[in-house]
Amino acid sequence: QQHQSIPMSWLTRRRSPSPPARGMRGLTLVELMVVLAVLAVVAAVAAPSFVETIRGNRLTAQVNEMVGALQTARAEAIRRNAAVQYCVRPAENRWTVSIKGGAELRRGDLAPGVQVAAHCVDFRADGIAYDPGTGAVLTDSTPAGRRQVTLEGTSLSRFIYVNVASVYVGKQ
Repeated sequence: QQHQSIPMSWLTRRRSPSPPARGMRGLTLVELMVVLAVLAVVAAVAAPSFVETIRGNRLTAQVNEMVGALQTARAEAIRRNAAVQYCVRPAENRWTVSIKGGAELRRGDLAPGVQVAAHCVDFRADGIAYDPGTGAVLTDSTPAGRRQVTLEGTSLSRFIYVNVASVYVGKQ
């Protein structure tokens, strides 16, 4: 038996790459720089709009949290057959839901930059909202039944309306 040897030149031989197909070529540095410049301009135009969207979402989340707390206060008043109070305390940077003159049931923090006037709403066992200062039933047409929540440094604002039978959000 005779073995045929394979010449080493075959294993070490470098093959030249095949030439690119006609019309196929890579990007030049100039073309790449133009694409990057266009992307930078698009990003610069889109960034302010994106920032406003984030701010709007932050305000909406805070307002929704406050509306949820108001609805919790109403539900707890009915469930416990007792007066429950919802209060916003900007000086303490928080809101609370508590049994009137008693234990705190729930609390939350105001998000940074959120501005709202200090106020309280009482819900009696019948679930109706009352102004704790006057004892009058709250309606969304009275100043006590309408609270503006704004985001500092922006023109964004939302209104929380407390009515005899509902709590809802509006823009004015």
